[in-house]
Amino acid sequence: MVGEAIDVCKPEIHVLIIDDNESVFKVAITAPRNEPYCTPSFNQSFSALLEDLSERGLLDETLVAVTGEFGRTPKINKTSGSDHWAHCYTLLLAGGGIQDGRVYGASDAQGAYVKGSPVIPDDFAATILHAFGIDPETAIPDSSGRPVRVTTGRPIVELF
Repeated sequence: MVGEAIDVCKPEIHVLIIDDNESVFKVAITAPRNEPYCTPSFNQSFSALLEDLSERGLLDETLVAVTGEFGRTPKINKTSGSDHWAHCYTLLLAGGGIQDGRVYGASDAQGAYVKGSPVIPDDFAATILHAFGIDPETAIPDSSGRPVRVTTGRPIVELF
């Protein structure tokens, strides 16, 4: 199957599942901004994905990553929403050897700034590579043949 889009809760929300005959799934969820049903529909589809992978015995060998490009401002703006906030945000990993229920890092009481164990995007990439059994210090040649490390981050091994 090349790909199949399935509507979830509302026609504007789609889950794309791609099966390349090796039990590898990729999921993309898109939804309009500022809609009250976005979080419940994500919760329902995400938990269903994890439950399905677990029931099929695939969760331990499938790493599921959820992230966005920014966090959200800790204060509501003048239009009753929130804006991009690069100082503190949440990433989620499940399966693929990640400990169940593990929390790493902390924010201040307002969720505005990192309070402990900061993680940069390169650390997140290194953690994913580590889960795949790839040394984050691996170098690959660029277009001129010069070796370049795949990431400069350090894997968060405490999650495994």
